[in-house]
Amino acid sequence: MKPCLSDLKNTQFVLFTGLLIACCLTLPTQAAEDITGFWDIEMAFGKQTFTSKLSITRNGSGKLTGTWTSRRGTGALSDVQFKDGKLTFTRKGIRNGEAWTSTYEGTLSSDALTGVMKSSRGEITANGRRSKSGQLKATPANTPAKIVNPSRSETITPIRNETFNKNGTFKERRQGGNPRQVAGYLAFDGSMDGNRQVDPQIAVGGGYVLHGTNSGLIIYDKEGHFVQGVHQNCFNGGIDPKLFFDRHNGIFGFDLWKYWDEEKLKPVNISVSETNDPRGAWNTYPVSASGGRDGGGIGYSKTWIGYSFPGGPEQTFVLKTAEAKAGVPTTVYHFPGSLGHPVLTQDDTEDLYFFHVSNTHFTIRRVTDSGDGTPQSVLVTSRLHGLSTVGYPPQSPQKGTEQKTSSGDRNPKNLVLQNGYLWFSQAVNHKGKSAVQWHQVKTDGSIVQTGLISDPSTNYIQTTIAVNKNEDVLVGFQETNENMYISPRLAFRLSTDPKGQLRDIVALGEGQGATDGVSWGDYSGSVVDGDNMLDLWTIQSITDTGGKGDTVIVRVPFGAR
Repeated sequence: MKPCLSDLKNTQFVLFTGLLIACCLTLPTQAAEDITGFWDIEMAFGKQTFTSKLSITRNGSGKLTGTWTSRRGTGALSDVQFKDGKLTFTRKGIRNGEAWTSTYEGTLSSDALTGVMKSSRGEITANGRRSKSGQLKATPANTPAKIVNPSRSETITPIRNETFNKNGTFKERRQGGNPRQVAGYLAFDGSMDGNRQVDPQIAVGGGYVLHGTNSGLIIYDKEGHFVQGVHQNCFNGGIDPKLFFDRHNGIFGFDLWKYWDEEKLKPVNISVSETNDPRGAWNTYPVSASGGRDGGGIGYSKTWIGYSFPGGPEQTFVLKTAEAKAGVPTTVYHFPGSLGHPVLTQDDTEDLYFFHVSNTHFTIRRVTDSGDGTPQSVLVTSRLHGLSTVGYPPQSPQKGTEQKTSSGDRNPKNLVLQNGYLWFSQAVNHKGKSAVQWHQVKTDGSIVQTGLISDPSTNYIQTTIAVNKNEDVLVGFQETNENMYISPRLAFRLSTDPKGQLRDIVALGEGQGATDGVSWGDYSGSVVDGDNMLDLWTIQSITDTGGKGDTVIVRVPFGAR
């Protein structure tokens, strides 16, 4: 019996439907519940949004692995799990010499991820969408804006000290002195009453050396003799001082970050002398920074004083030097996000440069007059630097203890503009050790020369740089290893020396004990003599027998050539 036509059609339909279902089940398409692939993850910091790239893969045994790529570089993920539509993973790294950990928790819905990134600093929204590419695109969120205007301004009336020590009414803080020769150079003691985080700084000009730490401020003459000293409460209090001498305007300046104020403003106190004599009158401007943290940097040009700091939606502010010097109510301009680290402008330049280094790029900005007397930030360049050694340094060992110490930061602690070039040094990870790297960079972001101070048997930490008008360079730092306590060092070069080379390391003393915690420094100081623009100075920490941070100040003279 032959089947009828309708039976044949029904049979063909059933067969076709079955084959179609089978094909759909076996097609190599990505199911909605499959988490593997690339994801563009957006996270908001204040008023800015940044995009990172998440990559999830599954190995032969079925285990999930992943990487996270941001402007800072690419890092592997750990503990990658995906179950019941929930994705979790952990990110780890080292920043500013300290280990950090963050965790992600997200929910998959079709081609979208909704989640949060959590760390000890809190949590932020981190949502994503599936992407076809593993490359981090140069989207507006990841490309610096060409022009950034201030987000707000405030007018601040200064606190005036008629003299450095309030006409002798403030209790004297006497520290240091004891001038002597070390390795053929003038050396004398700075503060000797610190703990581990001394935060030592100097500025030189007007015939004096101004010295600051977390315990206060001291004036020495340039031969190393004590002149005056006060606690930082004489200048409205605070910690984390950064000092400068501005030869263009003939002033000293410094900041103090005060996080314990009752008003909860967390002000950054910017103090400016009225003359080049630090014993005279000073004006202190308490600038509100309620979301800020310590660890900021200060800089200046002929026109501007600038300060950048971590934390909060507005991380950079500037004010006019002429107003601060005059002691009049001064307008402070706050910028959204961070413009980078402000530069110490030794050149005769009105604009103030800011600099940021990432794993891949140098980003340079400058603050300039917008035409009506207010500032605006202009992007100069964001350029690939091509450096192979740029990772954050590991913690470093000490003699006689398992306790390691902080090595410093990949981010420079000071930058100098001299003869049209930017100069800075940084602590980096070189073959598992902390090393010191220094650079001369054009303002277009291209590198003129780079040098590395490294040794497989030791560690070099906590670096700063000084450059004079002839482009002679001094790099200050410290040394520590399993057979050595933390000890002060410097190295220098003449401008006529081969590019990228420093002369032999100079020992400025030997540490006497081990510290009892990780935090150390948190930085050092190296500066040019603002009077002759030739001699270079450095202040470095050294451990005493109790492992506390004493300081030594050294002058390296450079004759005119």
